[in-house]
Amino acid sequence: MNKRDFSIEFIRVIAMFMIIIDHILCRISFPGVALIIQVCNSGVFLFLFISGFLFGKKEITNWGKWFKKRFIRILIPLWFFAVIDILVEYLLWHEFYPEHIFLYAFNLQGVKVATIGSINLWFVTLIMICYLITPVIQWVKMKSGIFLKAVVTSLIVLQIIFAYVTDIGLFGNHTLSWCILAVLVYGTGYIAGEKILYHSKGYKQLFFSSVILVIGIMAVLVGKKLFNGTVLYERILFVYGMICIDQFLITLFYKLGSYIKNIKLKKIIQHLDRISYEFYIVHGIVISAVTEMILRNNGQLMYMLSSVVLSYIAAIILHILCKIPLKALYKEKR
Repeated sequence: MNKRDFSIEFIRVIAMFMIIIDHILCRISFPGVALIIQVCNSGVFLFLFISGFLFGKKEITNWGKWFKKRFIRILIPLWFFAVIDILVEYLLWHEFYPEHIFLYAFNLQGVKVATIGSINLWFVTLIMICYLITPVIQWVKMKSGIFLKAVVTSLIVLQIIFAYVTDIGLFGNHTLSWCILAVLVYGTGYIAGEKILYHSKGYKQLFFSSVILVIGIMAVLVGKKLFNGTVLYERILFVYGMICIDQFLITLFYKLGSYIKNIKLKKIIQHLDRISYEFYIVHGIVISAVTEMILRNNGQLMYMLSSVVLSYIAAIILHILCKIPLKALYKEKR
């Protein structure tokens, strides 16, 4: 198996655009937009699964080195963005609070949103949490068997309990019960990602994924009709139904990625994959500070196009700004 798996890069780029499109469409309305937003929400779980899969491909022995590399990659771009974001917030909206610096410094903006530009950055806090518990996930993976099943069952039970007893969690209604599901998805990618993805190229696996897809769709649609507005639907049936749908999307996109042979298209996707993290970081402030005004003055189409194009340009700039310090830190670490 090659070190670089193009299908993984393809899924990661698709997941990035799903999340960004979700946030773009939240500000406009047209027939079917709610359904598109619902599907695009899957981008978060796709990204978590792929992250777990990549880290679970081999046993990690030097955790200090692993943590340094992970945190350097997520924190350096975040800190560069924080300086820009705080400056933009002050110049445009005359808002500045010292606690914003603290929240950004420790990647806690997902617990308490620091600024308008950090509304979508709860995910960066979540991925840091996943990194922190990765040693535990590897330990569980090595135990396997009955112990692994017991851990998964316990987490599912806790998720259902917390769904009813608490609303605390990360920003944007990502409650503690939702975060447990996110960890389960990340852990599934870490423990069983290779088995799921490498078998997905076979049509038999795609058939089973399609069956699970139907189960997920039924859970979402029938659940909404019978239990809409209840905790049972909003935090249990709906999210598990979406996970069933997500597993189909993962296997489908992985298979589609294997069919892409055009060299130019591959290079474009690989380029977007390299800046996907920066793309995700900047798009929130681009929409809030610039393209919302385009929406009011120039309509929905110009708003959507400008949101993507300007976010791409901002991502390139942030990527360039971070390139030298990231290279220097990686070189020093080695």
